[in-house]
Amino acid sequence: MTTPPSVINVTAQHIRLGVAGDCHTCPVALAIADAWKPAEVEHISVFSEADVTLSDGQAFTAQLPGAVFGWLTRFDAGKALLEPFTFTLKWAKW
Repeated sequence: MTTPPSVINVTAQHIRLGVAGDCHTCPVALAIADAWKPAEVEHISVFSEADVTLSDGQAFTAQLPGAVFGWLTRFDAGKALLEPFTFTLKWAKW
């Protein structure tokens, strides 16, 4: 079984490549997908929670911290501070 990553680092590259308004390719989704490596993320969706399905069929979900959800809301509106940041998640298998 794959061990879910608890620490997520949103880098300047994630912020630069992230797409506003897209729950699959926003900076937080990109950072979460990178944190799962070497496991292969088949599907990721981020809103108020993060849902990840791996290529081996395992699926996990985690509630985003309020500050991260607020950052995403500002990013989608073009108003986010574009500084890298780190946060933690507690994953549950589903």
